[in-house]
Amino acid sequence: MINARGQRIAQTYTEETGRYRLGLLPGSHTLVVSAADHPPRAQSVLVRPSQAELRVDIPL
Repeated sequence: MINARGQRIAQTYTEETGRYRLGLLPGSHTLVVSAADHPPRAQSVLVRPSQAELRVDIPL
């Protein structure tokens, strides 16, 4: 996860399930996903202060 300034603010790894969990502050972020044999994908994510959970599915 990178912020609007291009700084990495969170990082996690997953194995077979493809699921992950990050704790983020409210605001605009960019989620970057990569996997072996796939080019990286990036998607903008907006975390609102009132959101308890946000689910993002990114097909590779």
